[in-house]
Amino acid sequence: MLAAFAITFRETLEAVLIVGIILSLLRKIGRKELSKSVWTGTILATAGSLILALFFSLFLGGFEGRTEQIFEGIMMVFAAGVLTYMLFWMQFKRAAFEGKIEKAALKDSPFSLGLLAFTAVLREGVETVLFFFAASKTGTPFAIGAGGITGILVAVIIAFLIYKGTKKISLAPLFFWSGLVLFVIAAGLFAHGVHEFQEAGLLPVFVEHLYDFNGVLNEKGFIGGILKAVFGYNGNPSLLEFFAYWGFIFGVGISVIKRKKQLQLA
Repeated sequence: MLAAFAITFRETLEAVLIVGIILSLLRKIGRKELSKSVWTGTILATAGSLILALFFSLFLGGFEGRTEQIFEGIMMVFAAGVLTYMLFWMQFKRAAFEGKIEKAALKDSPFSLGLLAFTAVLREGVETVLFFFAASKTGTPFAIGAGGITGILVAVIIAFLIYKGTKKISLAPLFFWSGLVLFVIAAGLFAHGVHEFQEAGLLPVFVEHLYDFNGVLNEKGFIGGILKAVFGYNGNPSLLEFFAYWGFIFGVGISVIKRKKQLQLA
């Protein structure tokens, strides 16, 4: 039950945080009509995750081992790319919202928002459904179902409270903090994608565990799971995974700062 709770809580929290951030920004800038694209992407991804997980489990003999690692690695790197695009999109659109760029620049917003929501929910949804398929072979349906539903509900409640709390936040800090959350989530996804490719044998390992903090704060525990979902925490990363995370932080971070300065000078 605890395993089901931890998995569904972590996966759901990451997805609903991203969706909640988008909805908060749209509400703040008075563009609620674009929320339809977000909900469309969310609904399609939810249905898609069920279909994909069912397909892999029924027609490919399960989704385990190297196949699962490669698939998850691709999904994570792709999701990190979409979130990175969203970071630059937010910088560009913020200037538009402040009147520095013509309103015509917003014409691609529905697709961008829908794609972001779709990617976030699809990845988390597939992993969650696959977990339930695997867990059903060893655990009781009641324990798995109760833990999973509780994890989803707790994550949704937390995201809802955050969404409500953003009503009192002005646009500038909302852009900053939401962008920061998306940034660290993307870094964690990219590093985790590298980890999955290493597990699948597509990338060299070099040093398997650069350090190990799991004895103090286990990434599979409740608190560690939250930190992993939001900040990409890994208690025992490999050398390449460590450099992938911080390389992303510095590389993308510098690019975002440069982009921001260019918009300020425009």
